[in-house]
Amino acid sequence: MRRGVRRRVIRNEPPKKTLEERVDELEKSLTEDKMDPHKYLENKIDTLENEIDELKHPYKKYDVIIVGCGISGIVVSEQFATKSDKNILIIDKRNHIAGNCYDYTDYPTGIRMNKYGAHLFHTNDEVVYEYITKYGEWEKWEHKVVGDIDGSYHPIPANIDTVNGICNENIKNEEEMNKWLEDNQIKYDEIKNGEEMAKSRVGKVLYEKIFKHYTYKQWKKYPEELDPEVLARIPVRNSFDDRYFSDKYQVLPKNGYTHFFQGILDKFPQITVKLNTDFEDLRNHISNEQIVIYTGPIDAYFSDKNLPKLEYRSIDFEIDYKFNEEYYQPNSVVNYPGENTKYTRCVEYKHFLNQKSDHTVIVKETTTDKGEPYYPVLNEKNKSLYKIYQELAEKEGENVHFLGRLASYKYFNMDQAIKNSLDYYKEHFSRKIFSVFSGRERYMKVLTIYIDKLLEMKLIDEVHIWDFIINENDREYINNLCKKDKYLLKIPDHSTGGRWDGYYKYYYENLNDKDILIKCDDDIVYIDVDTFEEYLRSVKNGQFYYPNIVNNDVCAYYQQKYNIHKLFDYDVDFKKWCEKLQLDGGSAIPISDWYETFEKANQTHKLFLKNPNQFKLKNKPLERYNSRISINMFACTGVTAKNHFMKVFESNKIDDEAIISGISRAGNIINLNCSVVHFQFGPQKGKQLDELYLDAYYRYALFLNENYHNTKVLPILDYGREDKITIIISRYNENVDWVNKIKENESIERILIFNKGSSDIYFYDNKIKVIKSRNIGREGGTYLDYIIDNYDNYPENLIFTQADPFEHNEKFLELFKDDNIPLYYNKDILPLTKQYKKSENIPPQKFVKYNNSYNVGNLELIKYFVNDYNHNITSHSGGNWQWDGKESGHFISFRNNYKSNNITESICNYIGIKKSKKIIPICLCACFFLKSKQIMRHPKEVYIKLRKFLYNSNDQGGIEGYILERFWYYLFTGESYDTINECLKELFVDIEPIICVFSENEKLLTYKIYNKDYKILEDKDKYLIYIKNGQRKILPGINMTEIEGIVSLPTKSIEDSINVFKLVIARYNEDISWSNIYASNRVIYNKGSKMDNSIMTPGDVYREISNVGRESETFLNYIIENYENLPSYVCFSQGSLNDHEWIRKDWGPSMFWNVLQEAQNKGYSDCKTYDIQDNTFGLNFNNRSAYNYDKEKNINDKGKINNFRDFIVKIYPEIMNEKKINVFPSAFMVISRDNILKRSKESYKELIQYCNYHINPIEGHYFERSWYYIFNLHLK
Repeated sequence: MRRGVRRRVIRNEPPKKTLEERVDELEKSLTEDKMDPHKYLENKIDTLENEIDELKHPYKKYDVIIVGCGISGIVVSEQFATKSDKNILIIDKRNHIAGNCYDYTDYPTGIRMNKYGAHLFHTNDEVVYEYITKYGEWEKWEHKVVGDIDGSYHPIPANIDTVNGICNENIKNEEEMNKWLEDNQIKYDEIKNGEEMAKSRVGKVLYEKIFKHYTYKQWKKYPEELDPEVLARIPVRNSFDDRYFSDKYQVLPKNGYTHFFQGILDKFPQITVKLNTDFEDLRNHISNEQIVIYTGPIDAYFSDKNLPKLEYRSIDFEIDYKFNEEYYQPNSVVNYPGENTKYTRCVEYKHFLNQKSDHTVIVKETTTDKGEPYYPVLNEKNKSLYKIYQELAEKEGENVHFLGRLASYKYFNMDQAIKNSLDYYKEHFSRKIFSVFSGRERYMKVLTIYIDKLLEMKLIDEVHIWDFIINENDREYINNLCKKDKYLLKIPDHSTGGRWDGYYKYYYENLNDKDILIKCDDDIVYIDVDTFEEYLRSVKNGQFYYPNIVNNDVCAYYQQKYNIHKLFDYDVDFKKWCEKLQLDGGSAIPISDWYETFEKANQTHKLFLKNPNQFKLKNKPLERYNSRISINMFACTGVTAKNHFMKVFESNKIDDEAIISGISRAGNIINLNCSVVHFQFGPQKGKQLDELYLDAYYRYALFLNENYHNTKVLPILDYGREDKITIIISRYNENVDWVNKIKENESIERILIFNKGSSDIYFYDNKIKVIKSRNIGREGGTYLDYIIDNYDNYPENLIFTQADPFEHNEKFLELFKDDNIPLYYNKDILPLTKQYKKSENIPPQKFVKYNNSYNVGNLELIKYFVNDYNHNITSHSGGNWQWDGKESGHFISFRNNYKSNNITESICNYIGIKKSKKIIPICLCACFFLKSKQIMRHPKEVYIKLRKFLYNSNDQGGIEGYILERFWYYLFTGESYDTINECLKELFVDIEPIICVFSENEKLLTYKIYNKDYKILEDKDKYLIYIKNGQRKILPGINMTEIEGIVSLPTKSIEDSINVFKLVIARYNEDISWSNIYASNRVIYNKGSKMDNSIMTPGDVYREISNVGRESETFLNYIIENYENLPSYVCFSQGSLNDHEWIRKDWGPSMFWNVLQEAQNKGYSDCKTYDIQDNTFGLNFNNRSAYNYDKEKNINDKGKINNFRDFIVKIYPEIMNEKKINVFPSAFMVISRDNILKRSKESYKELIQYCNYHINPIEGHYFERSWYYIFNLHLK
């Protein structure tokens, strides 16, 4: 590939002909062509006219012209590219991109260098760091500078080592350093210049040695000649920290700055770059409608005004090659503050990111008055002159913008330049923000189809997904959704106490006045994208704009008013309600008969899906409505939103309804041309509504997206039944006359009866076909015969059933009623029976859940599993269901051949599919609905092998047939689970009670209870389990036996569990309020500032100890002090949980009992396993030097054991033979007393010596990664 800065970069070259010559030539050709009708018909004239116009107006096609291809220009171009549909041109008079950040690979040495001086990226700004890491790979690099002072190297900025070295002191800690500074700083009544400012901060000696002559070389003025502000920010450290910067993020681009910025430009085809191009050559070709972003020197822009130039200091670079020399100096940068060296610093680029080369190269930098502008000279003369230029800039018009350090006459660090560009775009250019109150995957998968279309059409710029998730099962979907381009996950800040306050607060603080905010609920399931642009164009300041919302009573008023359709079969006079409220100034429409039940919503959706166009109110005016409108969706300008949100805060109405109550009565406008559909209000919830119409809207959205340019053709949306159902029946000698009762159902395409018995049967109906079949393999053989014989030719929808399903579902025939088919039709697979044997109560009724009044079975029904080699189907009542204790010879031989204790694993190996986990949900009695696509998950050969396994049985039924009966669900879905609880979490959706803990005064500490829609129940008292007087109790409304069958409760009462553990917290200055619910069980070791007494409780054990050894010293202290009196379980924790992403986000009592149960089951809570050759949280096991880690963490690098391997080998010598290492991340763990006591008290006393000598010893980090072996958990 040809090397270059960028594929799409256009470099100006001398034209072969002048512009005038080319235009004359084309116009002559155009005149000739107009006389030739054949050429005219070939549209050549149009082509020539366009070419002439482009030559005369070469920049006409660009909406935005950016002058300067450095940080500011590239970042603002990226903002235009991601948040608008504008075409962008960047020009630069240089022959490369990236401005002063430009770097290149030096040819003689192969070392990457900066052409315009070393650039070290550092920032504390999370937004900026997120921005740079989005577009490139960065590597951590903590910059360290030394100064050559009197022939010795000393850290810059000055720290304790600097003072000790220059002043011959022996300062040991921060307290002594502060004392030294206080003794040496010179006090002035009034600071008049830079020298006095410097001496007031660092004293005379450091001023003379470091700052005096360096300042002169930098500014060509001594400090006494400069304003105090120039030296006001002299850095000085009162510690041993020798990093040049103290920012949180210090990184370098892995492949260089040029590559990084090129990556941004290459991502957007709407950005064009022209190098070697001077702004003066094209400024006369720019129209007033085009946006100009000027990032060059502001005085150059106004060069025609004959004003003086602004002063800058520049840098002269002297490059010196050192061939066959590994390094020239100890650090990447060495400063020379003395007066005897003319240059200010020497840079050796080979140090950066530890580049490899047989040679090195140094660059000596000397500041000068001439050359590229670097540092503005901020004296009074230049400040006054810049104000004149600012006034001229303000008169250039609203489409000319001045951005960046040269245009602002300011020095920016790189992160400041990026932040400045991001903020400038945000402040001066409008965004269209689509903001979704989100959390429910089943709705979001519909809405996002429309959002993606709006993004594609450039009608919205950003999508904010607000995390109002209630059901944690939705979180993975939402997190993955927000990985998409332009989707941003927003976490509400509830610091002011309300449910919605974080939402309003964010937009109050972050909206631009010109932005348009579109607020949308996640259950908006249709958006008319064709009229959406018109809707947004209608939005003006001061008012809130609503679309024409289907399933909304106010909008229904207008739908009735203009007589577009009769909404329902019975009369609801919306007009009466709405007109009365507008006249009376009422605050809201009462909950009307219209939307109290889901049947009303069903009628609305049915009407819409049959003909969406009937809801469009084209060519109707904007309607002003003086009372409340539902807030399911609205739009407003940024200034309107901010003004209203301010009123919300002032009124302390921080909830979802506050958005309505604060709006002016005359402030609501409905745009009747743009229709959207709101799925349901709270009172409208019903299974039919959820499962039937939501799927219809999903398929309708997919259809519209695929057929956007042909929307006149609408899909069939009759309950989703575009294809009918084929029923496969496996018969022995059962009576199957029941098929006559369902054959007339239009939803049934065919009924195939595979007759395996001795009696013949006959049906005189074209829909029913009887097929003679061999009697082997139970119903499984029938199903496999059908699957194999019809592979690649299945109907879409299949029902497989035994010939007598009624013992397992007495209401089986009700499955085929029109109202019931939608309940399972859109599933991929669904069991259709309820029990194994009703007469034997197998399974017990308490484990059977129905999700509707028709008793239709579903995935949530049962928890029976295939999990042992005897294939005992273990019921949760404790009994076993076996086949007379017998196994066929084939079964035993088959199992022995695969040497597996798990029969399902043997089958998976045999047929060639991924082996299952321990627990498999099953299709009861092999009666289930199935989409044919599930069969096609596997090739035909898999089913042939499975039939071979089945037909090798020695008898007609065989244990193999029973095994297969319990294997279908996994075969068709691939779903299996490791634990019962994991399976229940996936399968049970009707109710999930969670233990709720009360304190002694019965105050509720926490609860989390879901109904079938994963919403926290309002009537929580009906479902609560709680503890009172040491006894587990449950409030009225729930059968305790049934609850115990669904939820794994602790084997002991909560009170008993509380008495057997202690929570040991190593606190520095963290907020530990998260642990208040365990107050009677806390042991707090405080190493920081004194805690607020209000946080403490009488049950707490509180100790103040020295701040040494990190949390490791704390944990060892506790063990040693309590060795003879340890509780059954100890939870060790750092003071903060929020700093560690791995910790579960649902931290609370219910989560803690899970962790405690883990420890009860195996003696310790779960840990993580890593490959031993990998970095173990920053420490490389095989790297004998911990130097880099020490420097990154600012810890003591003179540890007693200076590498991780040597440390852990002392604890567990056999680790050298291991490939994996087990770690409790961030030292959060629950350990049993028995495991703690595996090591002697004296051994713990020896261990504590490794970490109690320093605030932050390297051994503290070693301990964090070694607790698993300290507690001898590797010994079983």
